[in-house]
Amino acid sequence: MRPDTKKERRNGWLVLAGAVVVAGAATWWLMDDGSGEARLTSAIAALPHQDQGILFSQRLEDQRAATRKLAETIEELKKRVGFTAEAQFQVPKDTHEPSYLFRQVFTSVRGILGDRAIARSCENPDEFLGFGSDQKVPDDAEAAYLLTMLQLTKKAVELVLDKETQISSFKITHAKAELTGAKTRPPLLREYPLELTVTGSQRDILWLLHRFAKTDDDRAVDYPLIIRGLTITSKNLKPRDDVQQLQATFKIAGMQFLSPEERAAQGGVPLAVAAPGNAAPGSSANTNRVSAARP
Repeated sequence: MRPDTKKERRNGWLVLAGAVVVAGAATWWLMDDGSGEARLTSAIAALPHQDQGILFSQRLEDQRAATRKLAETIEELKKRVGFTAEAQFQVPKDTHEPSYLFRQVFTSVRGILGDRAIARSCENPDEFLGFGSDQKVPDDAEAAYLLTMLQLTKKAVELVLDKETQISSFKITHAKAELTGAKTRPPLLREYPLELTVTGSQRDILWLLHRFAKTDDDRAVDYPLIIRGLTITSKNLKPRDDVQQLQATFKIAGMQFLSPEERAAQGGVPLAVAAPGNAAPGSSANTNRVSAARP
């Protein structure tokens, strides 16, 4: 009497089909041009007709639904940690002289932050906020980059001058924007690095460290500043009677996620290694990043 192997063969086909669905869905998700989904459909069509019942089609639809849900979740996370240029710091399309627009906005922001620093008795040795004392109007091509840096500078300095802190001094500088992402994939985002050095108490330093990463629920649009590095130096080298002071240097950055069109424009070429000599003053070379021209 021969054993009945039909059931075993059928179970084997089910296991194989399930593996094809999972592997095909993963390939479809990772590829940008849609060829992953085409391959998955072809693989399902190649299976025996009697095993293509509702089980496979339902699994495929469930996988697609899960993929869509994952994409929505990723977009939501990007909105929470990334930033977009506020209206005040954007260059309107009909602007003929973007560089003069930057100068006007910079003068306004500089005056507001300067007045707040004086009111808080906070010393700022660089009244130009890292943008240089040269009154020459910058090139129009740099206006968008400079306005973005001004927006991030304003946010960082406002936290320094918050009523919760007693920072005695601060200084801020900027570096070139950098495209970042996996080395074998198009860049995912653009980082705008800043370096902020403050002098204050341990409580002030910890408060800033926390606030950089926190968003304000009272603001309609808010975003964190990511911490790329932190150095703390004690200024209490000798016994003193006054309040102990620490000097902290925060390397922070704003993250701006690239649009699908911007990622496609990169052509999928692996990221180049940034040459140390191309790093801007005050910035550190990172082999996983590539310095971008001022957009």
